Amino acid sequence: MREPRSSVLFAAAALLVASGLAPGLSAQSTLSAGVQSDTLDSLPPWDYDSAAVVLFQTSAPCGLARPIKGSPIAIRLLAWRIMEDYRAFPIEQAVWWASFARGRDTVWVLATGYRHPPGMSPNGGQWWLPFICDGWAYPRRSYNHRPSNAEVLDLLRSESWPHTPHYRLLGAGVRVRTWRAALEADPPTSFRP
Repeated sequence: MREPRSSVLFAAAALLVASGLAPGLSAQSTLSAGVQSDTLDSLPPWDYDSAAVVLFQTSAPCGLARPIKGSPIAIRLLAWRIMEDYRAFPIEQAVWWASFARGRDTVWVLATGYRHPPGMSPNGGQWWLPFICDGWAYPRRSYNHRPSNAEVLDLLRSESWPHTPHYRLLGAGVRVRTWRAALEADPPTSFRP
């Protein structure tokens, strides 16, 4: 059963408090700090704060997600796309990179998220981790090292990120300078949003 519609930032604040991610920080201040510091490339045409919530989600349409323990250091949007199927039913997708402080250690996170725009479905406008209910894919992964391009591509392959013939691409972007800063490498030439 899906959660009732509510303020995404309120839900993010509750998740942060419940999972112990950022004592003393609200989701608004944490996510807004991410927005203010993610300025190397232009952003897609949606609300960044509500999209970044997938980094903190502990529930998803098909079950529960493991919480990320630690306090966010940096949040970066690596790539995004907007597609529609033959019914003109749009889907927006994003690829996230983040780093979290956990004691003296740093934990890096890669995540994918999606939503249907507001008014297009009962939960339109809410971002979700794209769990495949009967599969083994996991849309958010943690690392004890800065993730590599190969690890980003592995996550995206497991999440059905490659373009499918059933969808028409409406808009997309790879945030090249952001990718370089976060992963310390150029985006792979094989990656297309």
